[in-house]
Order: sequence, then structure tokens, then C-alpha cells
Amino acid sequence: MKKASRILFYFGLLLLHSGQIHSQTFVTRSIKSFGAKGDGKTNDTKAFEDASVFFNSRAGNGKLVIPAGTYIVGRKLSPKSRIDRIAFDGEKIIRFISCKNVTIEGQKNSVIKYANGLKFGSFDPETGKIFENNNPLTLDATYGRSIGQCIFIEKCTNFTISGVTLNGNNKAIEYGGTYGDRGIQLVHYGIYISNSRLIRINNVNSGYFALDGIVVRNQESPSPDSIFISNSKFEYNNRQGLSWVGGNFLEVKNCDFNHTGQNGKNSAPGCGLDIEAEDGPVHFGRFYNCRFINNIGLGLGAENGNSFDCSFSGCTFWGTDYYAVLVKRPSFTFLNCRFYGTTVAGYDAVNSTDATKFIRCYFEDKPYNQVYKGKAVYIFDSDGARGMIVDSCTFVANKIRLAWMTNNGTIASQQRIVSNTHFIVKHASLVPTDVFLLLRGGVKFKNNVMEFTDPAARNKSYWPNACCIADINDLGGNKVIFH
Repeated sequence: MKKASRILFYFGLLLLHSGQIHSQTFVTRSIKSFGAKGDGKTNDTKAFEDASVFFNSRAGNGKLVIPAGTYIVGRKLSPKSRIDRIAFDGEKIIRFISCKNVTIEGQKNSVIKYANGLKFGSFDPETGKIFENNNPLTLDATYGRSIGQCIFIEKCTNFTISGVTLNGNNKAIEYGGTYGDRGIQLVHYGIYISNSRLIRINNVNSGYFALDGIVVRNQESPSPDSIFISNSKFEYNNRQGLSWVGGNFLEVKNCDFNHTGQNGKNSAPGCGLDIEAEDGPVHFGRFYNCRFINNIGLGLGAENGNSFDCSFSGCTFWGTDYYAVLVKRPSFTFLNCRFYGTTVAGYDAVNSTDATKFIRCYFEDKPYNQVYKGKAVYIFDSDGARGMIVDSCTFVANKIRLAWMTNNGTIASQQRIVSNTHFIVKHASLVPTDVFLLLRGGVKFKNNVMEFTDPAARNKSYWPNACCIADINDLGGNKVIFH
């Protein structure tokens, strides 16, 4: 009897051990094994929900393969009766929580596309008709209809998304009235990352969403978030290409954050990239060879919150309807970047670490697709920012003025430095003695060239009025060239 009991006991341990091994085994499943059709007609939302349940039940450890095809997702949900809930809650199509070692791999020509006719905005919960709130700051949650998130990742580690197109189909949405302070501030995201680390996104196209292409929302942590985004596009979304509202150590390479709000509908801010600390500090962002072009708002916005220590190398910012860049947070550096339109920049720094820096950058009021929408007066507007460094840059003015640069205070270590920079003016449309380049407040000015290519500029006395006034710290080596 004792011997039989021992056998049963060890057999039970063996079964338990086998179950543990099985739960930790990395598995690969196709979305079609969960019933998805991918035929561009069938609604495959249920298949993605079932796949999410499967992988969440085993805490990850697997790959979800999405074969070629167009997978329609998103459904019109019934209104909730509770007054504190949004009437039409959005759905999380692919949902992973507390998972590790997960890959979502799209094969060539794999597209997840939202269904036509989904409602987004304010609607009367009784009649279903569009509701326009005359006071958008007074919200009744039962009137709001969200669509949801396509890929939702929360408290996950070692997660990869690659090779898939996420299409929010924002042109085919049935829009309601405004909800929130600016436009429709409800839920429709391509990728939503919350409190997750070691995330890799490569060769993903997340566009045409009614809110953002991608959101990174991590709370403060002593460990690096290690989020890597590469070779991806976040275009034609209504509010933002990328919203970074919390976290650290975000590296982005060769990505496009373009045409936000340029698809017929938009909600503010309308940026390509918005860096705005909300859930915790935002810092240590590194962007390489990225494009921020033709957004209805800013190409890059970093104006509010505890955001700092971000650098951009080899990036292009092209402002059309609004500024190319608006940066007012500490320790932002731009290296070998190109700026078209107007750039408004400069943190009022008291030390060199926090100062805004532009090194080997190019600025021009160049029209986008041969159309110039700019209404600004200067290509570069930086009023009162101490410590800024502008070195080895080029400014080209085709229609407007070059730059407004003033400095707060007179402490030598806090004075901005403009050096080895070439200022080129290609027109002479201003009245005589007007200002193309305004430098005041002890700006250090060294080894710079001011060049006028229009012969009419020679007799209009632009240069002396623009530079050589009493409060400019002329360190020598500056010269003027007239054609």
C-alpha cells in the first residue's frame, strides 16, 4: 500500500513537472488557427480575441503569426447603462497583459484593418444621433463612443511586433460630435504600450487611426524601458503619430511620423511626435534618421511636463500648417538635422547640460509640395533662451526673415553662442534698415557669414541693423557677403 502511494505521489510530481515544462514551452500559432479568414470581408475580431486569451493564459512564450491577407476587425457594441462608463466602449483587438517572450509577426502583405462605419465621438445614447456639446469641458461619459486599441500591451517584457500593417480606416469612421477639450479625445490607437519593457517594433505601418498611431505610457522606473522602434511608419493619424507620455530609454530609427491630421479630420495637438510627460517623467529619447513632415500641428512638440534629455540625429522636420518644431524642455540636442518652415526652440537654461543645441543643422523656409503655408515672421524663433548653442549651421531665407535670437541675463556662462554658421538671404523684400537677423542680450557671435544673394540688398543696410548693435558680443571672424 505504501509502495503504491509512493508511486502515485511520484507520478503526480511527474505530471506537475510536465505541465510546468509545457506551460513554458515557446509555441507558434497562426491567427488562422483561431478561425481568422483574412479575406477582407469576414470580421475576424473574435479570432484575435481568442488568440489573446490563449497567449495570456500561458503568460506569453510564443509567436502569433499573421499570414498575408486583410483581417477586418472592430465591432459596433451595445451601449452600457452605467452612467460612469463610456456608452460604446472600444475593444482591444490584440490584448497582452503580464506576458513575456512574445512575438507578433506579420508576413508580407498582412493587414489588420478596422471595419467601415464604426462610431467615434459624441452620440446621443438614446437616439444614436450625433450630439454636439456646446461646452466640451462638461463631459457626459454615456455620450462618448470609442473604437479601441488594435494592439494593447500592458506589463509585458521582451515583446516584438514586426511586419504588419495596422489600418485604423479613419476615413470610413462615422464621426460624432466633439468629446474633450480639443476635437475628439476618445480611444482609437494602433499600438498602446503601458508599463512594458524590452519592446521591439520593426517594419510596422500603423496609420489612419482616429487618435494616435502609437502611444508609449510607462510610469517612472529606475530600470531602462528599452523600447526600440525601427523602419516603421505612423502616418495620417488624426491626433498624433507618436505620443510619448511617460517612460525612459526610447530609441527610434528610420521612422516616419508624417501627415497627422491631413486626412480630413484632426484633433489637437496634431503632432508627428508629441513628448509630454503625463504618467511620469519622459527622458532619454534617441531619434535617428526620422521624418516629421506635413503634420497639421507640430512636427515635434516638447513644451510641457517633466520631459528632458532627448536627441535627434539626421532627422527632417517640415512644418506646413504649423511650426516644424516647438521645444521648451531641457537638454534637447539636434545634430545634422534639417528644418523646413519655422522652428521655435530654446530652454531657458542656467547650465550647459540643460541648454538646447543645434549642431550642423540646416534651416529654410522651403515650401512643401511647392505650396508655402507659413505665416511666421522668422525661420528660427528663440526668445530669451539662455545657453543655447548654434554651431556650424546653415539658414536660408527665401521669403521671410532669418532668425530672432535674444538672451536672458548677462552671465557669460549662460549666454548663447552662435558660431561657424552661414546665414543666406535670397530676397530683398524688406524695407531698408529692416531686420533679417535679430541678435540681442549678449549673444556670442563668432566666425559667421551673412550672405545676401539679391543685388538689391546691398543698398538697404540690412546687416548693420541686424547684428552690430551694442549688446552683441562680437567675438570676431564675422563677415558680410553681397552679390
